[in-house]
Amino acid sequence: MSTTIHPAPRVESTHLHVEERIAPWTSGWTNRVRRVSLGAVIAGLVVALATQILLSVLGLAIGAWAFSPVTEENPFSGLGMGAGIWWVVTGILSLFLGGWVAGRLAGVPQRLDGALHGLVTWGLVTLFSFWMLTSTVGAVLTDLRLANARLPQG
Repeated sequence: MSTTIHPAPRVESTHLHVEERIAPWTSGWTNRVRRVSLGAVIAGLVVALATQILLSVLGLAIGAWAFSPVTEENPFSGLGMGAGIWWVVTGILSLFLGGWVAGRLAGVPQRLDGALHGLVTWGLVTLFSFWMLTSTVGAVLTDLRLANARLPQG
């Protein structure tokens, strides 16, 4: 008695790759490439924060150099407006530079994916900056409250 083993019939898979389900409009090798590069986003975050810090220190130095309380009648006039303009301009510049670095380092073949890396970097920098700002304000307010509690009541 001879037994013959027949191979199972070949069935074509109907499952798509994850990348193809996410981006069916891409063609060729592009749908096999990872679409998110966390390293590029982190690099953009670091570049944006470092640029913001460096430009803020530069603005502080320029403001200290221009501030002359001895020779001017009202040395604080225009200080708030100049600082606000400098803060907005440096913020936009640092966010642009961080997003640009993230987009270029992403290594993705499509321009939209690079732009999305820049957008994610912008969002992370904004969240991180807001967290640092609120933490600093909270710490200062707590210290003021504690200092006020130590004052003699009278």
